[in-house]
Amino acid sequence: MPVTTSAVNLNDTESRLWLQTKTASGHYWDQVIGVSQGCMNKNFEQLFVLYPEMKQMYNSDDNAGTIDATLSGVQILIPGGDSSVSRSEVLFQIRYVVVFVGRDYH
Repeated sequence: MPVTTSAVNLNDTESRLWLQTKTASGHYWDQVIGVSQGCMNKNFEQLFVLYPEMKQMYNSDDNAGTIDATLSGVQILIPGGDSSVSRSEVLFQIRYVVVFVGRDYH
């Protein structure tokens, strides 16, 4: 899957070459491991293949109500390619296939 970084289209492997060791505070790390968004998301999908019970989400609370859901694979979204985007923020997305949300009013 191509990734856009600084207006350059890169494939998953090439995108890891854009790593840097400088942190937001100006300090540097001496070692860095690059794992792409695509690689992480593929492995999140595999979690549900290996552990299908993780797909099910159920919670019931007298005050908050009930949620009974079947999840699709979770994903992370790493912003990039735009200098206005926070480089230290990663978004975690929970995707649902089937959801029931309800509240029992007694």
